[in-house]
Amino acid sequence: MKIIISAHIDTVFKDPYCIYRGGILEGANDNFASIMALGTVLLNPIWLQDNIEIQLTEDEEMYMDGAKSIAKKNNPKDTFIIVMEVTEAKPGKNHLFTIENVHEIKISEIKKALPKHPFRIVNGGTESEAWLYAEHKFSVLEVCVPVVGGVHNLQSKTNIKSIEAVGKAIVALVEYFSTKDIASIRSEDD
Repeated sequence: MKIIISAHIDTVFKDPYCIYRGGILEGANDNFASIMALGTVLLNPIWLQDNIEIQLTEDEEMYMDGAKSIAKKNNPKDTFIIVMEVTEAKPGKNHLFTIENVHEIKISEIKKALPKHPFRIVNGGTESEAWLYAEHKFSVLEVCVPVVGGVHNLQSKTNIKSIEAVGKAIVALVEYFSTKDIASIRSEDD
């Protein structure tokens, strides 16, 4: 099974920026916070496997051209996609990130992959690349860094602990799912 880690690099801002102070990242967190989390993944040799791809996509904020290209070039029968994104939510007492927009994956498999990770599963989720991948029948889930203060403004804030937790979760998901075949992770009810 191929695993694709997909993160959009476009932004709604003409002049995006982020400032880091006291454990908080403020600014254009959509999708800078997820790209920062990708750093943890890149430090782990797991992504060097032949069946693992990291795709930085374009145009998520308008037409999802990058995600469309990935969907066109891959087969949903043998490809699992992990989308990295932000979500408008506060980290909770027991979670530092959320998993949203789950499609064609057993929730029990996600829980097995992340037994010690502080996350919460959200039914549904806001529009993102995950929606496009789901339309094309891919097994997909979205790992989200929670932000407060709005997604599309420069007052958006997130905690660096959430960014670190997302990076570690992506590594754990890849490690777990790289040992599986697509049929074993697919949910019967989707």
